Amino acid sequence: MPDYLSIIWNINPEAFNILGLLSIHWSTLVAGIGLLISFEYYLHRTKRIDRRMTNPVSFFIIALLGAILGAKIMAVLLSDMPVTDQVEAFNFSLFGGVISLILIALFNFKKQPKMQLKLLDISISTALLLLIFLQVGSFLDSNSWGKPTENNRGLVFTSESTFLLEGIFDKISKVEVIENDKIDSETGLLPLILKIHFIEEVKDKKEAGHFLNADFKNSLVHNPSINAHFKNHLPDQLAFELEEINNKLIANVHINGIIRHPVSIYKALAAIIIIIATFIIGSIGRLKNAGEKGAFMLIFLILSYQAIDYFFTVDFQWLILSEVLLAFILLILAFWLIVKARRNFLYKNQRLV
Repeated sequence: MPDYLSIIWNINPEAFNILGLLSIHWSTLVAGIGLLISFEYYLHRTKRIDRRMTNPVSFFIIALLGAILGAKIMAVLLSDMPVTDQVEAFNFSLFGGVISLILIALFNFKKQPKMQLKLLDISISTALLLLIFLQVGSFLDSNSWGKPTENNRGLVFTSESTFLLEGIFDKISKVEVIENDKIDSETGLLPLILKIHFIEEVKDKKEAGHFLNADFKNSLVHNPSINAHFKNHLPDQLAFELEEINNKLIANVHINGIIRHPVSIYKALAAIIIIIATFIIGSIGRLKNAGEKGAFMLIFLILSYQAIDYFFTVDFQWLILSEVLLAFILLILAFWLIVKARRNFLYKNQRLV
């Protein structure tokens, strides 16, 4: 396979900052855009089915906040990490959020039984649309990466490691990542050069070399946030060259980049396919009963996301096992929607007879 299918993903997670005081990340920016688009989609769909619907904006806000809260609570309850660490961590349970959304929608629309399932369909499709943007934002922030690939198709996520190296070592002012050569067919790794720019105070090559062979090498070996993406080029020593440019020392460190699966992109594509498939199947006369489209989207969201987690995530950890339990609960809700949709359809036909 050609080497262009392997990409060095080294985008700065910070999209921009305001006066150097407020940092806006790509994930926040894309999530905000997705929220606006999802909100417009929700308003358009609700007005089409019921112009008399009261407070659609209030429900959207309540459902959004409830889904976020439910996602966080489920992540805290179902994780084996200490509660204090979980509360502080940016960690949410997708299926916990979806379950919370469904329960809020059912409760909110209970006084509108005729419209309940239609509005639930819209709520689920709106959530799926927003989920696409959240996954893209996560990808741009390099927050979600999977197992190493077994070929040269994938990405080397370097931004987390380079920013970490710039942050933990006061002798380093800047780190650049440059593709060095073609992928090694035996190891499946991508040869890279880390261009280390030293601060002006580091002028002695001996001092710089000692730093690279000691502190820097130890970080490559022992720091999990770094060795998840970089691997030392040689087994026992660090390969590098030092040069002086404009009175500043620069080290070219030879390492290997670990090519991984872009899990967030897989999940975003899965959500897009589910939305398109639901539209196509609905347009040919299938899924015509209210509630069936929502159930269809839920079932295939569960199946696709669980498959992606199982085959491509780094570790099938306790949190993911907990997600399996929530997925099972969500699957029961989806089949309940199908049963209720068919029951309403039969009841309507009996009244017509």
